[in-house]
Amino acid sequence: MKKSILIILLLPYLILLYQHLNATDTRDIDQIREAIRASGANWTASDNWVMRLTPDERRALCGGLPDIPQNAQSRLLRLSEAKEIPSKFDWRNNNGNWVTPVKNQGNCGSCWDFSAVAQVESWWKIYYNNPDSMIDLSEQFILSCGNAGSCDGGSAFSALDFIAAEGLPSEACLKYSADDQVSCSDACDNWRDEAVKIPGWGFITLDEPIVQNIKNAIYQHPVSAYLSVYSDLFAYSSGIYEHVSGQFEGGHFILIVGWNDEEQSWLCKNSWSADWGESGYFRIKWGQCDMGTYLPFIWDELTGGPAVAVSPDHLDIALFVGDSTAYDITVSNQSMTALSITPIDFEIPLRSYFHPDSLNSLDKVSWWCGNPGVGGYENSWLQYLDLPALNLTGATEPILSFLGSWMLEDPEVSGPAVYPFDGWDGCNVWISVDNGQNFQVIQPLSPPYNFRSIYSFGHPTCWNMGPYIPGWAGISEGWIPIDMNLSSFKSDSVVIRFAMASDGGYCTLDDASLKGFFVDDIIVSDNGGMIFENHGEDTPAIKKSGFTIGRADWIAIPEGGGVIAPSESILIDMEIKTRNLVPGDYRGRILFSSNDTTLPAAQFLLDMKLKAPDYGIALQKINVPAISIPLYTPIQPSVELINHGINDATDFDLVCSISSQEYCDTTHVQEIISGATEVIKFETFSPGNPGASEAQVSVVNFPHEYHSYDKSIRSSISFSSMVDGFETETGLWTFEGGWGITKIASHWGDKSIHVNGGKIPYSNNMNDAITYKRGFDYREAGHVTLSYWTRYQTEFDKDICYLEISGDSLIWQKLDSLSGIDFVWKQRKVDLPKLDVSKVWIRFRFVSDGQNTNYGVVIDDIEIRSVPVGMENTEAATNLPSTWKLEQNYPNPFNPLTIIKYQLPISSEVELSIYNLLGQKVATLVSAKQPAGYYSVIWDASGLASGVYVCRLDTGDFVQTKKMLLIR
Repeated sequence: MKKSILIILLLPYLILLYQHLNATDTRDIDQIREAIRASGANWTASDNWVMRLTPDERRALCGGLPDIPQNAQSRLLRLSEAKEIPSKFDWRNNNGNWVTPVKNQGNCGSCWDFSAVAQVESWWKIYYNNPDSMIDLSEQFILSCGNAGSCDGGSAFSALDFIAAEGLPSEACLKYSADDQVSCSDACDNWRDEAVKIPGWGFITLDEPIVQNIKNAIYQHPVSAYLSVYSDLFAYSSGIYEHVSGQFEGGHFILIVGWNDEEQSWLCKNSWSADWGESGYFRIKWGQCDMGTYLPFIWDELTGGPAVAVSPDHLDIALFVGDSTAYDITVSNQSMTALSITPIDFEIPLRSYFHPDSLNSLDKVSWWCGNPGVGGYENSWLQYLDLPALNLTGATEPILSFLGSWMLEDPEVSGPAVYPFDGWDGCNVWISVDNGQNFQVIQPLSPPYNFRSIYSFGHPTCWNMGPYIPGWAGISEGWIPIDMNLSSFKSDSVVIRFAMASDGGYCTLDDASLKGFFVDDIIVSDNGGMIFENHGEDTPAIKKSGFTIGRADWIAIPEGGGVIAPSESILIDMEIKTRNLVPGDYRGRILFSSNDTTLPAAQFLLDMKLKAPDYGIALQKINVPAISIPLYTPIQPSVELINHGINDATDFDLVCSISSQEYCDTTHVQEIISGATEVIKFETFSPGNPGASEAQVSVVNFPHEYHSYDKSIRSSISFSSMVDGFETETGLWTFEGGWGITKIASHWGDKSIHVNGGKIPYSNNMNDAITYKRGFDYREAGHVTLSYWTRYQTEFDKDICYLEISGDSLIWQKLDSLSGIDFVWKQRKVDLPKLDVSKVWIRFRFVSDGQNTNYGVVIDDIEIRSVPVGMENTEAATNLPSTWKLEQNYPNPFNPLTIIKYQLPISSEVELSIYNLLGQKVATLVSAKQPAGYYSVIWDASGLASGVYVCRLDTGDFVQTKKMLLIR
């Protein structure tokens, strides 16, 4: 009987829980409409043919796969900006309609295909100035012949690659049937005669959706785009779409055909028929649904190369650590058409990995191109093993023979390479007849190279040697005897080079079976006579060299790139900043991505010798427990100190101060030797004043200074009455037994803590706790209270949650208890007793008996506050503010999350909004009547560009603004 009653009591709450966990029932139009109303969004949801599909059928429409090409960075385009770009634009009504009719992809995840084709069709109409053209290209041809995707998904990037390489015939040549099993042989025989090709394409954004770049591209022609689809989009009818409810359903490609600055929206053509949305179109708010990153844009034309000339193309410099300097690079356009260029910087650290090793060896050791630390090779390698110079002038039939073994990335496994390359990572043999000044690949007699064009050797984003460099790739399945005829290379200074190169995307770290390149039993002979031999022995005559690629953070190009008119030049400003580098040799490379089709791409090389100063110490990082620290939580600041000078540094001081806390401490450093890094600690303290603050550490009494910039360091820090809202893992708590963070319910945000980690009902015979492990020290504070929000349903007086306190973590005193039913969120406050100890532990402990379970206890938003002594019975003791106030956001600068706090002395109509510097509202965070109190809102600025934004609090009687800096 008890169980029946319990089930009846639980039923409404279990129903509520089920609805919470399944809040993405997209058939419920009313639920989506309510979410739109609650969020203040400006769009309409209604029933349509997509909503009447099953959930799996709807999900199947989302076949967009954001497979970003490995060479994305090198395909970045800098488009020339239009002088007067309008605030509102639509290619459907721009002295004609330049957009082809909306189509229906049907029951096939081919949105990627329709997006790419739609862009090509509009580009063709604009390029040939023919808005009245009825051009209609075949999506089925790409689906059947393009190897770019299927009905299970694909990428517009791959589709555009195919159209550039092969072309695309008309719809009549192969009609669309929403079936990826249609044979390519069903296409018309003369499809090549009518195929439309594009010159090529590049990205006009990478991982940052820069609105101005997107508008600048759309102003030239419509652009394909990827977005993340949530289930509420299926119900879109009209308006400016924003995601308000529902789960992630998949990726989707569409076509952007216009924009509206006032609405801050993109106008998009979809492929779900004209019976969906606004006659097949939809408008979407800027920054929504991951849209705007990696947008592929078709070039109007390619230049005939070589077009790019760089002067100088190489520079040698010597600097001291901490120096900054600048240089100009001249980039010229030698072609007869406009040249678009984008400079991209790389670093090329020097390190060799060819070495004798027993791994996979023939007998004792063999030459291995690999890193023993990872058991193979890594990304972005170029490794050489050069034999000593040989005199072959008197040889008649010189032969190179050796045994080779390779275990490298296999294109058949990791995916086909980018045209015209057919292999990713590879190895081969080169030869020089001028003592290593110039090299060329030598072809083997047997076995032949199994790939004709290795991507890692040739592509500009890798080692930039141009296409059609052959090599071996994949797995050799053991040691292979290899012979090469040297008869064509007779000179007195022949150098033979064994080489291996890898790209930036797949290596031993992804597949442990990929071990690298092995060489043994190297013999150069002539008619049986021995000229040279080596069996894995490392000798001084054998030269080993190697390079890797990474981003060169020490190279900056503030205003690089743009469009260069024929026979004109521009200056590229290059800044060198050596802060945070260590002494040594550095090599940087600037690659000039452009619409010049000639490979290899133009580049600039910089070799830098960085030296240590006589004396040089630097502060690197201030260490505190977290960015936001609860009040009365003891912390001990520290700083990382490095000596990058040649001499030892002795007898100086470090001073640490924290604003708003009246904290200042000095630590004396007796000595730090050259090259050492030490962590210097300061005195422990307990913060008692809430609010944003700044920690600063400075070097004092150090007379030897080469640079002063690194003698002081600052770090933003915040002290808050909020102990934890459980939105992120803070590491402040020790969870025992069933306690855990859950999403089943929350007072604020989307997370809280639950006695059984979100599992309902809780377990029998529990005696588990969650403990604030850092503890509190409030000995200097006045009257201290701990408050928390809770809702609970337990077996009354049998299953109980206690709030407990301890001065030694052994003996616990009960402060509060929860038992029975109170399923509405309520805040509870308890006074914390005075304990004359430096650390006070707080815990929530849940105890259940062996019978009957229930929903349990949920706790959220735990806070600690202090009221000055003598004010316990005044209005101040209620913790209500006496004035309106908008606090500075924290952190600031931020990326992309920041906390905005404000206070209300009386109940007020509140609007909290974000504006850009043009005065355009970019977000409304609060628009509601709120009671007096303290409030905290998290703003997620994902999708917005770097810059200054203004937060505005308006209560009718009070207006205040704060500037905020978003840094990407």
